Amino acid sequence: MRKLFLAAVAAAAVAAGSTSASAANIITGINSTTLNSTGTSGPFGAVVNTSPFGDAFTFNLNLPSNTNGQISTISLTGTRDINFSSIFIDTAANAFSKTSSDPNPEVWALLNPIVLTSGAHTLFVNGSLASGVANASYSGTLNISPAAVPEPAAWALMLLGFGAIGMTLRRGRKPILAQLA
Repeated sequence: MRKLFLAAVAAAAVAAGSTSASAANIITGINSTTLNSTGTSGPFGAVVNTSPFGDAFTFNLNLPSNTNGQISTISLTGTRDINFSSIFIDTAANAFSKTSSDPNPEVWALLNPIVLTSGAHTLFVNGSLASGVANASYSGTLNISPAAVPEPAAWALMLLGFGAIGMTLRRGRKPILAQLA
């Protein structure tokens, strides 16, 4: 019984050590207040010292918004440092695409803006450190602009226009009967 207890304690220590190692990345998050007030997130990113890694950045939007962004590695030596495997917002359907590869800084971007609803969202960044690299970093920027939503007055004007077109079509011209002399 004592051996079983010691084995369970050792397993718990190993598990705790592995979760603390994956939590060792230093993350600078997305500032939702800045994002909503200026339309850009300012830099966010992480210093990565575990491989593979999966970082999550949460942010809130006040309004439905068109969103685009870019994330790139920061390499001081000009060598390969981080290999991203996937970057997306909320679901894989909102995925970033690789636009530049190593040995240049690896860059991923939203090539076509996506529309996000108001409320909470999460940006997921997944990847691994290149072979022989102990730590590396990346940074990114999100940009938003309010999605175009018609105002109530625009809806009313549009409905009046459809009504006028319908009345014109309904009235039509009455045929004139030819008079025979």
